[in-house]
This record gives sequence, C-alpha cells and structure tokens, in this order.
Amino acid sequence: MSVFISDIVRVIVEGLQKDLTPLTSVENNGLWEVTFSESCLWFAQYNYYQTANGKVKLEKIENDVYFFKKDPGAFVTLPINYYQGRHIPTNIELSKQKKEEKKFPLVYLHEIIKERRNRNHNSLIDREATLRMFFLSNININDWKTSDHYDYAIDPMNNMLETFVDELESSANIHDVGEYDVIPYAQFGNLDKEGSIKWIFDNAPCSGVELIINLPIRRRKVCRSKN
Repeated sequence: MSVFISDIVRVIVEGLQKDLTPLTSVENNGLWEVTFSESCLWFAQYNYYQTANGKVKLEKIENDVYFFKKDPGAFVTLPINYYQGRHIPTNIELSKQKKEEKKFPLVYLHEIIKERRNRNHNSLIDREATLRMFFLSNININDWKTSDHYDYAIDPMNNMLETFVDELESSANIHDVGEYDVIPYAQFGNLDKEGSIKWIFDNAPCSGVELIINLPIRRRKVCRSKN
C-alpha cells in the first residue's frame, strides 16, 4: 500500500533536525564569535538558543560569523516545527502556540496537494505532485531593514531549503528532483488597503523562502501474478 507524498516529506523534514555543533568559538571585544559547518548554517537565525549556559541570543551575523553576548557553550538540539494543511487551520494551530520555539524555525507544507498517479507498471514513476513548502523564521518587525530580513531569516531558511532538497536527491523514494522554484519573502504577508502588512500567520510574523517543486515518486517493485 502506497503512502501519500506528504508522508514522505514529513519523514525527510524530521530527519533534518541535528545537533548544532560550532567549529570555533572565541571571545573578541566582549562578544563571542562562533562559526559553524555549512550544513548547520540554517540554524543561525535571529532567535534565542537553548544552550548549556541557558538561553543565548544571536546578536548579529557578519561574513558567516555569528556573534553572541556570552559564551554559548554547547548548543541544545533545535526542534524543527513542521506544519501541514490549509492556511486557516494552520493559522489557528500556530496561534495557540505561545512560545517562539514552538513556532520557529517553521516548515509549512501547504495543502491541498494533488497527486497524479500512474498505473503503467512499466514506468519508473508511481505518482507525482507539485508541492508548495515554506521555510520560515521569526523576525524583529520593529527594527529590521530589508537587508536584515535576508541576513537573519531568508538566507538561513534558504540554507534549510537547500539541505532539504539535498535529502530529497538522496532519498530512495524520489526518482529525480530536477528544477525547482524558490521565492524569498521579506515579511511573509500581504499589504492591506492602507499599505500595512497583514501577516499570513496572525500571531507569527516571519520571513523566509518558498519552495515550489515537483516530486516524482519511484515505483516499488512488486511481484504481480497474471491469471
């Protein structure tokens, strides 16, 4: 029995969660300068991080160096918050979360998803669907310029997106990734008639990137008897 493509995506997203291990961490002029391996860069958001020394805030990012006001010590594994569904119920679900760490970083798989299924058993492709996924981070809505949204939210979330696509390419379930579209959002929302931002998620202002990708699922080899 086949599973939905969304189930395959969920497993891959949950597999992205990993320990955040610094390459270097040194004190310089009152700030701790930390560098990470490229595979960890999507963790570096504008956020408070739970570490061995308590919660530590990321102050700024410059040339892939991350600055903290105190020694972060060992980082605790950061959860990825995965949501799947249509906009309104997802918005309601997010609104019930009071803590930022229960919202971000956020991976949101937008529904409805139409699967095109293939009964040609000689084909390598069992089914395929075009997905819209959003990789989103919390933001400072009062002080950030557009460039800050890119530095602290869009670029890290783009790193997460590319890590996710890497995992798709190595998945035995996916036939071939090929081309895909990426859209950056500095403030994930729409302008109302007065020119003010109306957030897509009411109580979760955010920025990040959208991934639009067609996923062809490999056919599993099944022995079929003919009468």
